[in-house]
Amino acid sequence: MLLVSTASAQESVASLGCKPGASVATNTACFQKMANDLTGKTYFVPPGKYDINECIQFGSPTYLPGQFEITGSGHFGATINQTTSGTCIFSFNEESINAFTITGLKFSYSTQQPAPSGIAADALATAILFNTRTHTGGGVHDFVFDSLLFANASRGIGVQKQVAGVNVSDPVWGFTMDNIIGDGSLTGATINLLQGTP
Repeated sequence: MLLVSTASAQESVASLGCKPGASVATNTACFQKMANDLTGKTYFVPPGKYDINECIQFGSPTYLPGQFEITGSGHFGATINQTTSGTCIFSFNEESINAFTITGLKFSYSTQQPAPSGIAADALATAILFNTRTHTGGGVHDFVFDSLLFANASRGIGVQKQVAGVNVSDPVWGFTMDNIIGDGSLTGATINLLQGTP
């Protein structure tokens, strides 16, 4: 497996306040705090189910994370569960986010999400969504997804296909995906990286 990050010693998300069984507000704020301070770090997600109610945002015009790892205790051990329908779980918002690894996690929804209307249609309930603010072709690149499980989502991993009704292209490249599992509750593809037309 290709490992692209050069993250530092491991830190538990518990140190940020994440806790299985905590309120959705607490866990949502905790995971967003993690996403806001990622560069050069390794975060460990201990076993348990972590309910959130918003999509965790990676990257902003003023912060471009890179060289990080998020590792769980295994996709049957650590679950990030979205309680709000029609909402992603992780969203990568900036081009050139790179050199990172996400491994050993389950991404789920409290209720089964509707099927996408077609392979080229957006699915709001895509668990890991590449939804960059700009579309210059740089994309998100040089990353590893390993041992991830998806449940009740419209799609497991996907790209944003339209913005304000206009087709966009959000390329992802130079990546390795291994042991990516969509259980029988997914209503769309486990991985859908079909791009729109710029």
